[in-house]
Order: sequence, then C-alpha cells, then structure tokens
Amino acid sequence: VMNNGRKSQYVELDSSHSVSTNMNGQDSGEGMFARGVGFEEPNGADSGARAPRRSMFSTLKNAAGGKNINDGLVAHKEKPRQSMGGTGGEGNMEKGNHEHIEAVEITRKRKLWVYFTWAMTFWMPSGVLSLCGRMKRPDVRMAWREKVAICAIVLFLWFVLLFIIIGLGLILCPKEYVWTMDDVAGINTPKKSYMATRGDVYDITDFIKQTGHGDARNRARPDQLSMFAGYDTNTSFPITARAACPDLVSATRDPNYLIQYPISGASSNVDPNAGVYFKHMPQTDPTSKELSSREFYWKYFQPAMEKFKKGGVVWKMDWLNTMYKDQSMQWLVIDKEVFYMQPYIDAIGYAGNNNKTYNFLDSRFEELLNRGGYGTADITEDWRGLSWDAATAQTNYNCMKRLFFVGKVDERQSVRCLFTNYMLVAFACVLMLVVLVKFLTALQFGNKSRPSPPEKFVVCQVPCYTEDEESILKTIESLAGLDYVDKHKLLFIICDGNIVGSGNEKSTPRIVLDTLGVDPDYDPPGRDYLAIAEGSRRHNIGKVYSGLYEFEGHIVPFMVVAKVGTPEEASRSGNRGKRDSQILLMSFFNK
Repeated sequence: VMNNGRKSQYVELDSSHSVSTNMNGQDSGEGMFARGVGFEEPNGADSGARAPRRSMFSTLKNAAGGKNINDGLVAHKEKPRQSMGGTGGEGNMEKGNHEHIEAVEITRKRKLWVYFTWAMTFWMPSGVLSLCGRMKRPDVRMAWREKVAICAIVLFLWFVLLFIIIGLGLILCPKEYVWTMDDVAGINTPKKSYMATRGDVYDITDFIKQTGHGDARNRARPDQLSMFAGYDTNTSFPITARAACPDLVSATRDPNYLIQYPISGASSNVDPNAGVYFKHMPQTDPTSKELSSREFYWKYFQPAMEKFKKGGVVWKMDWLNTMYKDQSMQWLVIDKEVFYMQPYIDAIGYAGNNNKTYNFLDSRFEELLNRGGYGTADITEDWRGLSWDAATAQTNYNCMKRLFFVGKVDERQSVRCLFTNYMLVAFACVLMLVVLVKFLTALQFGNKSRPSPPEKFVVCQVPCYTEDEESILKTIESLAGLDYVDKHKLLFIICDGNIVGSGNEKSTPRIVLDTLGVDPDYDPPGRDYLAIAEGSRRHNIGKVYSGLYEFEGHIVPFMVVAKVGTPEEASRSGNRGKRDSQILLMSFFNK
C-alpha cells in the first residue's frame, strides 16, 4: 500500500487492532492532526493513507535494527490489508472497514432513564423530528428527547416548589371565612355592617337598607337595624330551653316554654345592650305569624339570614384560657368548639333554683363544670372521659350546641397553619447565613496587605467541543492577555473528542493546535486513562501537547489534551463530556 510515496506493511494484532509501520521499521503516521492517527480530515484527502492509532492492548512487531520487540503479548500472524480508512469518529467523511463497533451492555439506570425519556416525549413521533426538526440521526433525536425530559423534570420541581409555597398551606390549613368579635366590632359603618349571632357572622349592609322588616304594627327603621352592626346579638334572639332541648327539658319542668338563659336575677354577666335591642321573644305576639312560633330562631331567622351569612366567629385560645383560669368564667372548648356555659352555672347555683328546675344537663357533666378553673378551657379529654353512653353524650351536646354555642377556636395562628411560613423563613435564614458566611470569609482582618492578583498562579481551563476558529482564537487571545505574570499563567485546553463542528472544515483539535502554532507533523504518543463513562468507554486515549503561545508581548505556556478515543469507537471518538475534562485537570494537579 502506498502511503505518501512510502511503502508500508500492516501488522495485524487481532481482529480489531492494528498499527502501521514502514519498510524501515519506522512508524508511518504523519502526525495525529494531519493524516495520522485518530483525527480525520473531512475533505477526504488521503483517506486511504491513514493508519489506525496504536492501542494499549496491541502487540507491535517492530523490525527496527533487525530486532523484534514484543511487549509481552502473543503476536498474531501478519496479514496484508487492502485499504485503510478513518477511525469512524463523528465528522468523518468516510469510514474505514477496519472498524469494530462494540455492543456495550446498557445498564439498568440507563434503561430506566430511556423509558422515562420516552414516557415524557412519546407525543413527538421520530418522523416529525426527522422531517421538520432536521434530526436525521437517531442519537440527535434521542438527545432532543432527553433535553425535553430534563425540562419536564425542572418544570415538575417548579410545581413542587409552588405547591409547597401555596398548596401545602391550603391543605394543612384550609382557608376559612372567620372573624373575631374585635373584627366584627370594627365593621359597623353604613358602607359595611356585620353582626354576630350564636357563632355566625352576617353581613347586614343590604339587610338594613331593605324595607318591610318587622310586623304591620312595628316596622323596623334602618336606624334601628343599624344598632345591631358590630355586636353580638344573641340577647335579641332568645331561645327557650324546652324548644332547644326537648329531650332534656320536659313539659313538667317548663310547661309554658319560659326558661331562657341567662336566668333573670341569677347572673350579673348580661349583655349591656340587652335593654336596647328589640327582643324577638317567641310566643309574645299572637298577631305575628313568626313571633308566635316557638321555634322562631330556627324556622324563620336562620332561613331569612342564610343569604347574608359570611362565616363564623372564632376566639383566641389564649383569651379563652385567661377568662377561664383568671376570671373563673366558664368559656369552655370541646372539639375546638366554644361554649359559653356561665349562664348555666349561674342558674344552677341561683337561690331561686327550687327543685333544680334549671338543672337539665347530665349531673356528671355538671360536676365537670364545677371544678372552678382547674386545668385549661379545653375540656375535650374530660368530656370524652365521662362515664356515660354515646346517646346521652350526644343528647347533651345537641342541647349545648343550640343554647350555649358561640363559635370556634381561632387556629389561624397555630403551628399547622403557619408551617409553610416557618419553612419559608427557615429557607430565607439559610440563604442569608450562606451569604453572611461568604461575606465573612471574603473579609481580611489585620494590617497585612493583600497580594497583588497578577502575582498569583492561575490555570485557565478551556474545554473545546465544536467551536469554530474565530471563537477559539478570541478565547485563547483573551486569556493570554490577562494581567497575570506570564510565567505564573497556564492555558490548559482540553479537546473533548475528535469532533468536526457544524460549519468547520477541520476537527476541533486541529483548529486548536493550528491556532497555537503546533507543528502538524508532531505526533505525541497516546496516553491511556480511565474516563467517566460506562462499559468499554471508560477506556480512553489522550494526546498531550505543550508549548508557548505569543500574543501582544505575552509569552504564555500552554498545554493541550486531545481526547482521541480508542479504535473501536464508531462515533464521537474520544468524547466523554465536560465532567471528564474537569477530572483530567484535577488529575493534573495531583501529579
């Protein structure tokens, strides 16, 4: 075979590894980046003259000096070759028939990733990518699918973050339309008027403006209705004990439905506005259809006011405990519901309570009420621990709910509701701490002067893949012109594979070496190393070049590492990624 006018013989070492030597025993390679080992010229010139690169796994039979040199492996029989081609790296204009494409076993992690990638991009047919996206090669289409899958993961993480910030809080603490009595008291203007009645809050702004309230003899004027704004109006809508608790208050105890809480004369804790409000007393006006009903509150008031209802009344637990323990007022909590039991306690202790007329709740519960400020206002556990049956407990609860219920416990400031706020504050504190630590570590205390930056040693790493000549030239010149001492500066350029970029006429390593002025005939030996990859791709071969680069008076040392790959690689020979390049540089520092 003719190789640029020189005769060569080929020594076959095995079925997939070979080297080229000339008739004088000399290596016939003309330099890695001209027509030699590992890098191709895409214009196709002298493609048949290329020799495959030397391999760390081959045995070379060298005839130099008439001596045979063996590296310890058994040499195979020599066979003549008819033609040679390139190494099959991506960007080759033609591929040699000496290539051996190895089927690398796909790991389980890779299989799972491929399944996930296809699950994310099944909606995009490969034919559409090939025709419309101009992605003819399957590896390019797979790269597109992987990028879309990564974007889907990032989008999912964004939604997770939004869920933590917004959704998690709504799940842990659903939005409630509740008001404290202080809130209600502040909404008492003609433009907005709220009132509270038996644990519910009503917007009576429009109700006040309506006409026809009251009966034919006593029409309610807007100025009279506006007096309800901002107040708890329970005393204006009294409920008789027998109507509220028919299972506990018998006809014998209250034949005329007269027992109402608070009992007149029994309690001093009465609403100061009770004398001002109009009392909607059941059975007091036989001419009124509504007021003649014993169930006026449930039959007429609640249905009429339902469309004006805004939410519920809530009470702060700290305030309830203060009233219960410090003021000995019976504000009690059962399952987060608040009951104002003081009128009942006053009634059963009233001197006029003959024959225990006002004692209709279970005696076991009354004993619990008489413990006088012991513990906290939340008696849920004590309520559940009473030795009574479920039916009795439910009957007493229903009666209390109708007569003494005033709202629920305000949980808007609980740990459960503020959890997401605490979490965001914690994240913010961590970020602030990181910034503070970085700031403190950047400070230099004392009078010691800082060294001048130009005196520092610096290594400028430049990873190259498919860049064009102009980009590479600008990068090298900008780094060479840095204001560091030239002898303290090193350009460390790593060519990540034998790649010909789009629009380039030469491979990336060739462009880099031509820019640095490396002799094209110089062909250093390949160096084997373990790369960051899987399977046989862990084995990679690199070639190292070094020298000085001159630019505008700067003479800067440089080092170029060209990953050339093994002869078995059919595409993107030598390419192992930027992480592998970073490890190479770190290994350089460890030498």
